[in-house]
Amino acid sequence: MRKIAPFESRRIGLWSVVALGLLLSVASNAQAQLPSTRLLAVFPPGAQAGTAVDLTITNGLELEEVNRLLFNHPGIVSAQKMQDVAGKPTPVVNQFAVTVSADVPPGNYEVRAVGFFGISNPRTFVVGAKKELNETEPNNTREVAGAVELNQTVNGRINGATDIDWFKFAGKAGQRVLGDCVARRLDSKLDATLEMYDPSGKRLALARNTLVSKDALLDVTLPADGEYLVKLYDFVFAGGEDYPYRLSLTTGPHIDFIVPPAGTPGSNGQYTVYGRNLPGGQPSDVVSRGRPLEKLVVSIALPAQGDTLDPKTVLEPFSAGMDAVPFSINSPVGPSNPVMVYLSGAASTLEVEPNNLGTQSQPITAPGEVAGQFGTRGDIDCFAFEAKAKDAFWIEVIAHRAGSAADPVVVLDQVKKNEKGEEVLTRISALDDDPANPLLNLFDTVNDDS
Repeated sequence: MRKIAPFESRRIGLWSVVALGLLLSVASNAQAQLPSTRLLAVFPPGAQAGTAVDLTITNGLELEEVNRLLFNHPGIVSAQKMQDVAGKPTPVVNQFAVTVSADVPPGNYEVRAVGFFGISNPRTFVVGAKKELNETEPNNTREVAGAVELNQTVNGRINGATDIDWFKFAGKAGQRVLGDCVARRLDSKLDATLEMYDPSGKRLALARNTLVSKDALLDVTLPADGEYLVKLYDFVFAGGEDYPYRLSLTTGPHIDFIVPPAGTPGSNGQYTVYGRNLPGGQPSDVVSRGRPLEKLVVSIALPAQGDTLDPKTVLEPFSAGMDAVPFSINSPVGPSNPVMVYLSGAASTLEVEPNNLGTQSQPITAPGEVAGQFGTRGDIDCFAFEAKAKDAFWIEVIAHRAGSAADPVVVLDQVKKNEKGEEVLTRISALDDDPANPLLNLFDTVNDDS
């Protein structure tokens, strides 16, 4: 028999205790981790206000005995569908009749499933103002394209790898038709690509995701009367139950941005809206991806409560700390997309061009806020303010968090004059992106602001 030295005996005993502790820990954790209902996808992902739809849970985990859907608006209610089995009413698994009241405002809402393992996580359910229909397969080639009317929304899904959805509509010469594919904005995995073809089969336009909404937006002025085709697919030809979308082909308004982007709580000021198909809009000198934008001056009343966030659309995690309210424009064919108007702590001074050079610096008052825009490539905006020794200032640029594609850099220089009266600049600081992510492993809050 092998003899064990005292030291080796203690070592074996120690490892035995550690192993036993790990075993007990694993067992304890395993007992504590109960299943929970997880909702991953529903179809259709939305409905028109004032209508009823049949909604199916198409993907999820731990969905045992799910018998209810809960929405975060009292005007959206559901009831599980039933079927007759041997003369007895029996629930249809994961299928529900959903009714949306006519007074539910358009926007994004939350839907949760309730089952044996509790209430699930939320998924996005969109309430729209336009007529809607569901995609009908097969529509994978132009020969079997699904018929859609203008100013109508299609609820569809890229069902699997290489799936392509074709649609056709009747258009007239001179109509400015927008194809807006809502996918990322309803938390879909779809990275949509849109193409439009004229009656002769010539491709008129291709659209990928925009820098702001992350979804594809087609903008085409139709050259002639006839039947037009729209092709929709995932950029990397992926697909599945988690790839739903809502495609609207419309002659209605679309907002690109608003100037100024913010106002003080309780104010009712004038703003200039830039976009497409704006009712009463005038031509502007702004071009977005080769397409001219219109402008329209409107009055927007902001709520008196400053700490407000009511997005009506999906926000990136880094924007969740902003205070804002949605704004949209109504039209005879339905409202525009919602765009956020942000609530600021003080009235904003509007940037005035030209201010690209230090000698053209626009005087501003500190403390205060400035609302500006990088209007062209390479645009630089210079501002000047007076300060006293030991004054402390917090300089912050909000762009990416407010839905802008800008990646700002801030340079702070002190201006002095030498004995000849010439201005001399001394670099105080240069600010770029803050790489800190206080919610690491939970939400990506890193942004491109300075």
